Amino acid sequence: MLLQWPVVLVAVGAEMEAFGKKGAQDDDIEVAKVYEKAGAKVSPLDQATVGKWRDIARETAWKDYTGKSAAAANLLKLATDVSA
Repeated sequence: MLLQWPVVLVAVGAEMEAFGKKGAQDDDIEVAKVYEKAGAKVSPLDQATVGKWRDIARETAWKDYTGKSAAAANLLKLATDVSA
């Protein structure tokens, strides 16, 4: 009976991930509406644009952050090891 717990946890985690992703996407839409109503131009980000921003961050802010401490460097390494 105990061997089923990992399967249940993975299944529940997958459901929670889908729920969380949809909620975040819905929030993005609502925030965009607020900014547009206030007169801001809102543009979607495609993967190429995100990649360019990531490259800039890698050479600037990420270098600064990793230089703060070994723990900071490790946290950034862990974060970048996770696929988006």
